Amino acid sequence: MEVIKHLKLSEDTLALESHWNCKYTRLQVFELLLLFPLFMVKNVSHYTSSCLAKFVSCKKDVFYRFLLNGAIDWRKIVYRINL
Repeated sequence: MEVIKHLKLSEDTLALESHWNCKYTRLQVFELLLLFPLFMVKNVSHYTSSCLAKFVSCKKDVFYRFLLNGAIDWRKIVYRINL
């Protein structure tokens, strides 16, 4: 949790701009993906049966769309986390 607390995540620094009509922003989806190991979620397909799904009412297609988005600069995100 200390590592996540010190991450400076924002839509601007990670280039995760969201559309105006999205229920969950891309940054929120990314932060949920970071929580998967803390809630012992192995991958996206196991999300719906996890206790994390009880807190956040999105389905697994939200995560799959996020992960398959070609516009996301994954190198920049990994670089920011490693800082």
